[in-house]
Amino acid sequence: MKRRSDRIRRVGSCFAVALVVTGQLLLAVAHTEPASEAQIRDARKRYDTAIAQRDFAALSKLTTGDVQMTGAALRSSGIAALQEALKRLVEKRADVALKCEVEAIEVNEAWNVAAEWGRWRETWTEQDGAVDLRGSYLAMWKRIDGRWLLDAWLFVPKSCKGGSYCEGK
Repeated sequence: MKRRSDRIRRVGSCFAVALVVTGQLLLAVAHTEPASEAQIRDARKRYDTAIAQRDFAALSKLTTGDVQMTGAALRSSGIAALQEALKRLVEKRADVALKCEVEAIEVNEAWNVAAEWGRWRETWTEQDGAVDLRGSYLAMWKRIDGRWLLDAWLFVPKSCKGGSYCEGK
């Protein structure tokens, strides 16, 4: 009888230790940003910086060669087309600024893809005043040779304020 009670105590103690260890691991995971998500957030910052600095050549290091971009007023297919579209945009709107605010990133490690979504804001000045265009975006990233690269980007405008540009859109 004593052996059985000792065995039960040992099993109970092992179970208690396992619960504590599991709880600690869950807390550690809950407070640690996964490496892939951190890499994508960093790539997003570098992408936004390249656009802000008008360094469109740098985008080729941050995107796949066949990157797709779709918005209400812009469609491009491939890195060369994207770079050209952004160059034309800057020529037309010298003070244009684009900022993405990441709301979430979901990573499928097994397939080496990730979804990023959030809010974007584009501002510039037209002859009749400042324009503030905002909306939602969804981006797909692919991990190629260990690096996360932007593969597709969809912009959906939600609001437009200022200037005649916003009329009738």
